[in-house]
Amino acid sequence: MSKKVTDANSILGVARRAHDVPRPQASQSHTTTSPQEHTTVTAQETAPPERRVNVAIRASTHKALKLLAVQQDRTVQDLVDELAQAYLSQQRPS
Repeated sequence: MSKKVTDANSILGVARRAHDVPRPQASQSHTTTSPQEHTTVTAQETAPPERRVNVAIRASTHKALKLLAVQQDRTVQDLVDELAQAYLSQQRPS
């Protein structure tokens, strides 16, 4: 039995392809006046900071969320965020 040799190019190839996948980015405004002066970068004021979360849900729940999102011309992310906010507001003590 021969030992499989893994070269760095095959390992790095996966990392490069993963790097090429577009990721959602918060909108930012960039202001530059000249190369000698410093650059000011500010996050868009209306966009709160976000965290990426992986959760496992039933396939039927996911399908229902996708269908509802399409019907309402929204994203599943928007629906889940809205549902989580509504649930959390109900759980807070009065």
